Amino acid sequence: MRPRRTAAFVVAVLAEPALAQAPPPTFHETVEPLLQKHCVECHREGGSGPFSLESFGDVVGWAPQIREVVSTRRMPPWGADPSIGKFRNDCSLPAATIETLVRWIDGGRPEGDPAHAPPRQTFPKEWSLAEPPDLVLTTPTFHVPAEGTLLYEYPRLPTGLATSRWVRAAEVRTTNPQVVHHVLIFRGDAARTRTGASTVAGAETIEPPWRPTFDPFQLLQGAKPNERPQYVQRLQKIIARDLRYGDSGGLNGYFLSGLSGGGAVTFAPDEGKFLSAGATLVTQIHYQPNGKAADSATSIALWFAPPDAEITKPLDTRGVSTAAFKIPPGDPNFEVRARWRLPAAATLRSLQPHMHVRGKDFTFVAKLPPAKDGTPSVEEKLLFVPHYDFNWQHEYMLAEPRRLPAGTVLEAVAHFDNSKDNPANPDPTQTVWFGLQTYEEMMIGYFEAVWDPDEVDEGE
Repeated sequence: MRPRRTAAFVVAVLAEPALAQAPPPTFHETVEPLLQKHCVECHREGGSGPFSLESFGDVVGWAPQIREVVSTRRMPPWGADPSIGKFRNDCSLPAATIETLVRWIDGGRPEGDPAHAPPRQTFPKEWSLAEPPDLVLTTPTFHVPAEGTLLYEYPRLPTGLATSRWVRAAEVRTTNPQVVHHVLIFRGDAARTRTGASTVAGAETIEPPWRPTFDPFQLLQGAKPNERPQYVQRLQKIIARDLRYGDSGGLNGYFLSGLSGGGAVTFAPDEGKFLSAGATLVTQIHYQPNGKAADSATSIALWFAPPDAEITKPLDTRGVSTAAFKIPPGDPNFEVRARWRLPAAATLRSLQPHMHVRGKDFTFVAKLPPAKDGTPSVEEKLLFVPHYDFNWQHEYMLAEPRRLPAGTVLEAVAHFDNSKDNPANPDPTQTVWFGLQTYEEMMIGYFEAVWDPDEVDEGE
């Protein structure tokens, strides 16, 4: 038996150089299709990425940086722990794709045959969808100074809709995206009589979908009774100026949201967001000076479902949040929790953590109520983002929608790093309170769901 073992060893050793010398993949045949699938949507001329990866020359020039960011999984950006939940918009690279890109870069970056290149991708020039939008609303131009801290702006945009419509897609664009941090869109319904009829002349209305009411005192959860007056006092200016818009200024959700250049948000044929006849959209715009004065106007494009479409899944975006916290100076792992007991059954569609630059990690947990047959309550972790990055605020879209029974407690658990070891921390010596500016902090767990008001929480 020993000679056979020796022979096998010799064969394996002799085979190793042959394996090591396998030719690297070539650009046009292997690498370019991977870049088109995973990268070019952003990294293209006119895209949101800082440089293009559309040609061999582009990619060769950026090859060392590409190797570094894909090997460390910094790109494409994706924060969810892969062991918890499955998400249909997961943009993380498969291990085999990373291995192929690294082999090509380390193997001399051969071009291959341009005749074998995949067809060059084309993209709409104005809006992300091929068909033109049904309605475009544009804000007045706003002058952004070179420096300073700006309050949020809230331009109001009347829709002029004569009939209620279902939004099936939306997109936000600005003329100067470098100075726009984010845009939230709230639905301001038309004035109504006591009977519910619109006061807009000629307007035709349909019954809006059910959505739960919101108790603004939820924003004080986590505070002890004797601490609440202190937090209310601190929040007075924000309450008077910002929280009066929409769903508590975005703390309890929003109608639509967008980042300029981020592409269109689209819904399935049986899904939509309801917009009533005569509604006015209120836009929350966070302008952020970048050292150079600029003018900016923001446009919102809406695509409507056909009037006869059967929308059986009205979408509602809400937030699990609290404004009652203060992060001590230097604390590397400060915890904040918020929860919301669902008043009706809900089919969960997506989850979206939101913090600022001290955000460290974020978890969504569903605590299911006991079943009617006596089955005890169950706690289920829905999402864990172990390394939160303020620059990449993803909406994690569930691969399979998750129905949560009425009475489920949806809990958001966040940790903040206010220490000197956090490179994004503007000042680790400061006590940090809730606030709207980036140097302050927020804790919001957005979720999108379809409500089932036929199954209500009997435990409340």
